[in-house]
Amino acid sequence: MDFLESKKLALEGLGLSELRAILFLHWRALRHGYGGGEPSQQEMVYTLRLIDAIRIILPV
Repeated sequence: MDFLESKKLALEGLGLSELRAILFLHWRALRHGYGGGEPSQQEMVYTLRLIDAIRIILPV
């Protein structure tokens, strides 16, 4: 879990384009790594944190 916490801290201060690029690459890595199967719970937590960081930047 420490690894995911450090990944969360790395998201602070990034712009929208950077966060979107990270989300794209992260999801692509998950799809290749799990062969189309379901990612682990920890990886999904990080994915949702990325999406939340993007939502904070984008006004609704």
